[in-house]
Amino acid sequence: MARMKAGAKAMWDQYWGGTRQLWADAREARALRKRIRDTIKTDAVVALTRREARFLRRVADDLRALAPFVAFFMLPGSAYALPLIVRFFPGFLPSTYHPPSFRIAKMKKRQKEKDEAARKVRQALYQRLCARDEFSTSSSELLDLMQRDETIPLKALLPLDRFFATKLRLWELEPNWSSIWLCPPELRALCDFYGISVLPIPTYDHCLDQLIRRASLIRHDDKLLVQDGGRWEKELTEEELLEACDERGLRTDRGRDELVAQLTQWLEFRRPPPPISLELTLFAPALTTHRLRK
Repeated sequence: MARMKAGAKAMWDQYWGGTRQLWADAREARALRKRIRDTIKTDAVVALTRREARFLRRVADDLRALAPFVAFFMLPGSAYALPLIVRFFPGFLPSTYHPPSFRIAKMKKRQKEKDEAARKVRQALYQRLCARDEFSTSSSELLDLMQRDETIPLKALLPLDRFFATKLRLWELEPNWSSIWLCPPELRALCDFYGISVLPIPTYDHCLDQLIRRASLIRHDDKLLVQDGGRWEKELTEEELLEACDERGLRTDRGRDELVAQLTQWLEFRRPPPPISLELTLFAPALTTHRLRK
């Protein structure tokens, strides 16, 4: 009985503290939006820092997640089912309901799941390329890179950008119409790799929409990091640095110096004009995680 009371008190403290933090964040976001509106009225250019832009987006996501959470929490016995719901739907709870230490540990622990998803991405892509009757020079180069006994460097994929953009276009993958509820293996594996929550029975359009959103988020965040110059290397906290790497599919089981180094390499990879294609943006981290083991 004492243990149950202690558990109930800890859960109450967690949710009450998270609600108070969300309320404080919402007030701060409201003040920030008011400053933006006042700046627009004066015909001045609104220049948000990366931290401010991500803060507004995080608060908006938390507020959207709050309504269904409150409705669910009012149901009888919901406290017992909540851990199961959070397990399959990580975004069900607002982010303020978890301490930074929990979010950091979760991103580091997810690397094992990311490695397994990367293996599935590479196998699906490898099988798809091998199933072609005709091999172009680019496809042969990609197969050669995937068969090597070493990790693929990001720079080695740059010459293949046009191949990804023209021959591996995500929106031209043909779903299996005989089983319309099944996604192509590349899409589902990519969603797992990026930790994107999909429907219990994911559809082709849903997976594709989520991946396009993630690619757009990565592109926008890359621009903000480049605008900050080299300041982000010292200004980003451990949680922000891990979050930036995790969103891009980069490794999170590294020390701070290694996280900064791989994020710097990623920005150099994305920098050459014109910008690399959406497909290469999504496939590159999975292909460079480890070599293909057949």
